[in-house]
Amino acid sequence: MQFWRLAITMQPAKRKGQMELMGLALIVVIMVIALFMAIVFLARSPPSTVKESFQYDQLATNFIVALLKTSDCDVTVEKLIQDCSLQQRITCGGETSCDQVKSTIQEIKNNTLDEWGLYYNLVVDMPVDFEIIFASPECAEGQQVNRATEGFQPISLYPSPGQATVTLSLCKV
Repeated sequence: MQFWRLAITMQPAKRKGQMELMGLALIVVIMVIALFMAIVFLARSPPSTVKESFQYDQLATNFIVALLKTSDCDVTVEKLIQDCSLQQRITCGGETSCDQVKSTIQEIKNNTLDEWGLYYNLVVDMPVDFEIIFASPECAEGQQVNRATEGFQPISLYPSPGQATVTLSLCKV
């Protein structure tokens, strides 16, 4: 008879343990669903402004470096800019170094920046009275735009004094 009493008194405790286990399982399932939703939300959010700014900065700088190392008529764009700023002795296809650098930069920016749909302001500033400016209408000088970043590369004119500069500003409209 005591055995029956023991069996009867244990059943409510066993059910109570099962209910606690079900509650714990429910909490774990809710936490897994919440974690999954947080991961999906973070994956779909746009890149942070720091990351985006870094990407634009790297793009502007790398574009200028690649542009200056590009060869046209067996002469780099950097050498063409130096010659245009100083003697204008290099000719290529009947064009002076100034005309050649302008047409080369225009062709490169048409096949890259314009093709990629970026808004930009590309300026080659030389000590002589010659300046090359390419700008998308959305990023022209004097307009109120959010300049995302700017790449800048000075070009030495040694042994002559001064320097030419190439600047690329990428804009967010």
